[in-house]
Amino acid sequence: MKPLALFSMILLLAPLSLRADFSKPGDTGIGAVGQSMGGAHSAVGSDPQDVFLNPADLAGFQKVRLAGTYGGLFSGLEQYLGLSAVSPVDLSSLALGFSTYRLFSTQTGDDQQTWMASFALPLTDSGSSDLGVSLKYLRVDDADPAQAFGLDAGIRGSFSTYRDQTLDLAASLLDVDTVLLHQSGLQEPLPQLYKIGLAYRVPHAVVFALDQDFRTDLRDLGAGGQDATHVGVEKPFWKDRLLARLGYSSLSGSSGRLSLGLGLRWRSLKVDYAFLPSSGDVGASHRLSLDWGWDWRVPAAPAPLSPAASALPAAPVIVQSLGGNGMALLSWREAASTAVRAYRVYVAEGPDSAFKPLADTTFSQTSLQINGLPNGRDRWLRVSALGAGESPLSKAVVVRPEAPSDQVAGLMKRAREESMAGRPDLARTLADQARSLDPLSADAFLLAQRLDALGRQESRDAANPSKGVAP
Repeated sequence: MKPLALFSMILLLAPLSLRADFSKPGDTGIGAVGQSMGGAHSAVGSDPQDVFLNPADLAGFQKVRLAGTYGGLFSGLEQYLGLSAVSPVDLSSLALGFSTYRLFSTQTGDDQQTWMASFALPLTDSGSSDLGVSLKYLRVDDADPAQAFGLDAGIRGSFSTYRDQTLDLAASLLDVDTVLLHQSGLQEPLPQLYKIGLAYRVPHAVVFALDQDFRTDLRDLGAGGQDATHVGVEKPFWKDRLLARLGYSSLSGSSGRLSLGLGLRWRSLKVDYAFLPSSGDVGASHRLSLDWGWDWRVPAAPAPLSPAASALPAAPVIVQSLGGNGMALLSWREAASTAVRAYRVYVAEGPDSAFKPLADTTFSQTSLQINGLPNGRDRWLRVSALGAGESPLSKAVVVRPEAPSDQVAGLMKRAREESMAGRPDLARTLADQARSLDPLSADAFLLAQRLDALGRQESRDAANPSKGVAP
């Protein structure tokens, strides 16, 4: 589906009384993921609905993402319906975000709306820093209707730390100089929110997040506003398919509130739930979010074949994929065609990312060592065969470059030392032990492969003593 078609579909859904609580910018638009982490999600950047916290979080999405949230708030006194969408445009991401927040109260009868369109793009080729801007239209339907145009802006950066762990930092400014113009002529400045956040990730282990809010009441800059602190943690289980979350948020001058939630991941579908228990006079709240991603781009057609050209080669079959220290090793079976002249390896940074050409090999080379990869981060690899045209891509495999464990690294070091000392049999035994401890280690595999090659060479030299031994 193209972005224009997606935008039209969202416009048809939008009239469902879309609302937002303008007195709490950045709170009402978040989905169940951010809510279950206490609202500490401006630096995490994994949810399309994070547009309401920091528009820079949307840079880097490589698939169309459509997310929706329904919430029953304060023991059912209020209901919330949010919609957001992200669509990639070349190297950036165009994000369309919508929020709804209905208050069923006979005392106020407020009906507020937020329409938001955001644009985010990476500032560096590596995608380690991003910039985002949101334009939004606000509307209030009550006894004195009002409307306003607003602006949000944000930045986000990612930094590698100890043992491939990452630290993400974010800063955003929400509702910049936003003033509600009432039908009666009253002008009502909205609170401006300065938000800073950080997220510390231990790959496939845990995510810690912290957000700090500084609100300013534009009607009285000297008086300041209400500040808030948000803390959250996320723990994955079952190969990252199940996620448990816990959060806490505290508003200055009032008691804090606990939140918790769960998330499920199945292919491109994500389901998340958040629960906020009752706290004092505030009733319990629930939020349920659905997030679905798909690729709308149509693959480019292969170049036209000449009349004498043969059929396209069949897709290669990957038979081995190993991760090593900062690298990966990929091997595949020869394509079933005599017209293959080369192979092309593709790489993607995530399940929602586009595959990009990485390297070409000769027709006789059916393996590739890929260097310069960050440890602790999965990479998706595919291979195609090049002949008269390009074959379909192979089935994707996932590799994760990682440094060997201390035990495996020790065995490999001893194997090299024994080999240099002229004891090849003991060296190969040690290398085999390293491989048995970590059969997916590319480093151990390559070492064992080199020792086997040396052993075969020694056997040939022993069988032909007249040729001498290579120095």
